[in-house]
Amino acid sequence: MLDAASQPGPRNTCNKMFYHKLIHGFARAGSPDGACWVVERMVRSGMQPNAVTFNTVMDACAKAADPARAAF
Repeated sequence: MLDAASQPGPRNTCNKMFYHKLIHGFARAGSPDGACWVVERMVRSGMQPNAVTFNTVMDACAKAADPARAAF
């Protein structure tokens, strides 16, 4: 699914939303490592993180009580 989400084109916004949903899932699970892994995949696929991306990763770090990890 990650490979399909990383395809460029008019669905880029939907694809970014897909990544954000994955990051949010890791945040809800309290897994900042998983959230950061998704961001790394997102960047490698050519998509730029935005404020939603960073806020969701910070949420994952806060839920895991790991504020230092938020500076990925």
